[in-house]
Amino acid sequence: MLKTNVLLTIDVEFSIGGHFQFPTNKPVPADRIIYCKINGKEYGINLIMDILDDYGMKGIFFVETESRFYFGESVVADIANHIQSRGHEVQLHTHPNFRTFIDGKVKLDDMRKYSLSEQTQIINDGRTFLQTHGINNISAHRSGGFHSNQDTIEAQVNSGLKFSSNYNIAYPNCSYIERYPCRNDIFQVDKIIEVPVTCYKEFKMHKEWNCFQLSAASFSEIKEALNFYHDNGTQVITFLTHSFEFVEKGNVQYANSRPLKYLIKRFSNICNYLEKNQDKFEVVTFADLEKNMDSEQFEFCQSTSAYCKSSFVDTSFRYLENIFQFARP
Repeated sequence: MLKTNVLLTIDVEFSIGGHFQFPTNKPVPADRIIYCKINGKEYGINLIMDILDDYGMKGIFFVETESRFYFGESVVADIANHIQSRGHEVQLHTHPNFRTFIDGKVKLDDMRKYSLSEQTQIINDGRTFLQTHGINNISAHRSGGFHSNQDTIEAQVNSGLKFSSNYNIAYPNCSYIERYPCRNDIFQVDKIIEVPVTCYKEFKMHKEWNCFQLSAASFSEIKEALNFYHDNGTQVITFLTHSFEFVEKGNVQYANSRPLKYLIKRFSNICNYLEKNQDKFEVVTFADLEKNMDSEQFEFCQSTSAYCKSSFVDTSFRYLENIFQFARP
């Protein structure tokens, strides 16, 4: 059986910081939400990269580029180049509400509310910005909040991209989920390759679907699902976290934040498990995935995927972990 490709994706993004509700509030700066500096220590992208480096793995950092309209090009470019200089991959992430700061007129964050030409401009401008500032091999895009529609697919193609990562059945803001229901593996949408965020069915408490997000799924649930999907022939598994997910914000401005050590431990446990099971799993970047697709017998998912279902015990322990903030080994 072939190894399962695992993508460890990190959304690197600023926050509006409540500016639309409270105009005196300003967007949250990088020290608080990208680097997450607390009492002289960092709990953001550098800690994430440190843990990945400890296990010899490369992460995929979806760097949000629209925030350059408030913070300036150099701030966003420096973040992207810092990530690339440490050997990790940079891909494109867009939150169009930051375009508000171009002319002061409030812009929506939902990509689906923009026309094809507007979406093409947003995505192409973001890709050009990253390329102009020295970022290599930009091939994938993720919309803010996973908001996407058929125009997003075409805009990504128009911008020269090969991959999309907007399909997330736990957060169904991708309108073509109805066209391609319950996909949990790599599949083709017209001229783009969709790489869904991996989901599983949880033991039903308040919702049915959950995704492979650091703060949303326990290590035991992820471990169980990893093995289920490998055994069922899933070719690509996609994990999600954020630059700020290791901290609990004190307020909308990320003041008085504190580190969430149990989530740091959870992330380390996931990396450790993947490192110890390299006979089953290969942690890859999009550049690696493209090579593997060319060299292996890749078949795009054509129908509804099999889904792992977590047990009552694992789901219950996740709620306890999140309430009492401890990490099970």
